[in-house]
Amino acid sequence: MAQDAPDQTKYEFDVFISHASEDKESIVRRLVTLLVGYGYQVWYDEFSLSLGDSLRRSIDAGLIKSRFGAVVLSHSFFKKNWPQYELDSLNAISIATGEKRILPIWHEITYREMVGYSPYLADKVSIQSNVSDDDLLVGFIKALGPPPNILRKQSISVTFNGHRIQVCPWCLSPITTSGQYLGYGDSYWEQHCQSCRWADSGVS
Repeated sequence: MAQDAPDQTKYEFDVFISHASEDKESIVRRLVTLLVGYGYQVWYDEFSLSLGDSLRRSIDAGLIKSRFGAVVLSHSFFKKNWPQYELDSLNAISIATGEKRILPIWHEITYREMVGYSPYLADKVSIQSNVSDDDLLVGFIKALGPPPNILRKQSISVTFNGHRIQVCPWCLSPITTSGQYLGYGDSYWEQHCQSCRWADSGVS
């Protein structure tokens, strides 16, 4: 599932969130909530910076201690100095280590516009910010691998060949669902992963 992921034991954070402050309300807080809710350790300025901290030193430390950098690319991003400083730093770390470090999220920006800002970033496999929460989360699970302590217990609904399917929240394998009618409008259901030990059940 995850490909060539760095050794998790070397890092304090799974992912550093690089973004423009203008995009917090429209996408960034949603992304952070998804990642933290799944069990990832996230470096995010709203809860990683304290009053009086040196911004540059804090950002440098966060980047060095993070396995990956999730870069929310938007028009606002390319107009701001600090986000581009973070991007340049991630590029430098990637070159020095030989490891993939940048996970691009395109936010309200087209391919043509991205090429105008950065042909290098336009060529990278990315994810659009307007996908569903589960599709956005799965993009990160594929890149990061599952965290040691997965907090999410429910199956994940993803798009596959134009259809929505349910997959395991632990390994992203397809799951089977069975049910039994209990009467009075209630049904008991069970879900089982075909590849690992995950299972879930409930009444609906």
